[in-house]
Amino acid sequence: MPAGNTIDVEALEGLGARRLAELLSAATARDAAAKRQLRLELAAAKGPKAAAGEIRKRLAAMGRAKKFVPRSGSAALADDLEAQRQAIRRHVAERDPGLALDLLWRFMALGERVFDRCADSSGLIGKVFRAARADLGRVAVAAGPDRVKLADRTFDAIWRNGFGQYDGLIGAVGPALGPEGLEHLRRKVLAFRGRGVVAAPDEDGANVVRGPWGRPTEPDPEDEALVVFARAIPQALKDIADAQGDVDAYMAQYDEQQRRIPVIAAEIGRRLLDANRPREALETLDAARLVREDGFPSPDEEWRETRIDVLDALGRTEEAQALRWAIFEEHLDEASLRAYLERLGDSDAAVATERALDHAAGYPDVHDALRFVLRWPDVGGAASLAVRRASELNGDFYATLNSAASAFAADHPLAATLVLRAMIDFTLGSARSSRYRHAARQLLACAGLAERIDDYRGFEDHDAYFAEIRKQDARKTKFWAVLGDVMGMAEPFRP
Repeated sequence: MPAGNTIDVEALEGLGARRLAELLSAATARDAAAKRQLRLELAAAKGPKAAAGEIRKRLAAMGRAKKFVPRSGSAALADDLEAQRQAIRRHVAERDPGLALDLLWRFMALGERVFDRCADSSGLIGKVFRAARADLGRVAVAAGPDRVKLADRTFDAIWRNGFGQYDGLIGAVGPALGPEGLEHLRRKVLAFRGRGVVAAPDEDGANVVRGPWGRPTEPDPEDEALVVFARAIPQALKDIADAQGDVDAYMAQYDEQQRRIPVIAAEIGRRLLDANRPREALETLDAARLVREDGFPSPDEEWRETRIDVLDALGRTEEAQALRWAIFEEHLDEASLRAYLERLGDSDAAVATERALDHAAGYPDVHDALRFVLRWPDVGGAASLAVRRASELNGDFYATLNSAASAFAADHPLAATLVLRAMIDFTLGSARSSRYRHAARQLLACAGLAERIDDYRGFEDHDAYFAEIRKQDARKTKFWAVLGDVMGMAEPFRP
């Protein structure tokens, strides 16, 4: 396109307001979303009330919609929702936060209808509602509503939280609720708790709904809202306690047995530590049951991370360091190792690094080991590992091995070759036709690497390897056709 016809802001300004208005009017006549945006901008020019009227109309229309939205349409729905959220922020919140607060409540109320008629496997729609929830908290502070009324509205919202759109709402509006609103909300939740259906955590910390006799129960369809709220009660009381900064009230939501669940012990321990009560935090962590009644180990990652911070706070550095090293050894956790090394002098850190890399080189899962050593980074060490443990490489770990081959190609041709062979062998051995083109390119890459390999260290050289493939996979005609195409041959390659 000639430079004089480039479409940019400066060029469009030259057309003049009248001509631009004509073009915009014609363009929006064929685009419903663009027309809505234009109407909103025109309304916003008149003030926040006019803009709110347009937004309210769109929210009402979205609330009336009944057509199911498949996964392919979820992005468009998320864009529409995000456009309304942004409109509230830009055109209403700054000039009339009270009006914006009402709009955000209306927006959040759409959650039940929207999630009920769409497939949000991508999480895009949920992301918009989480952002709107945060907006609601900020706007509530600016609006300064009656705190008791805000608490009542918050209570009503968490009653209708069947799709999780109100998760975290109490924390978001906590600053606006203040002590008075939070206490009012707490009393309302406690008053509801005696309705017969309750939720309590199981061994893994997940809330299980139980009936009056403590037995797990399935929701009665007629009492679905009651059950949803019953599940929300424990979390609501914990959120209120957090907003009030009351660690003891948070702890009170669990009985002695529940506090022994590692993930719950970690939650409590973290809050006690934040409240400058590290000794109590350690007592809580030490009381946790790290092996479940069925004999299986409980998940304890959070427990161990919290314990490390508590030990540091108590000045028990050696114990904290031992735990960091144990986590690294078990999971090849890079963050734990780096935290361990940061607390050592230079010479000790160098020795510990060598010990860590030696441990990684012998880690049971060769693919985890390869990922860790490459990320550290120690490309030479990773190459040695790949050669020494070549028989363990699984070509189905495509992302890991492909990254390794790229890292090795420049200076470690034998390691790169063995990694590429693992992927080729998997592809041909399992007849993965969708990967044939990759395998063909990998085979050609091996041929190029062979020119730089002086010692195959007991492995087949490229000619022998290729001859074996031609023999074993001669009947895979589709692969040989793809190989010929990749090689630029007019005819299929003949094995």
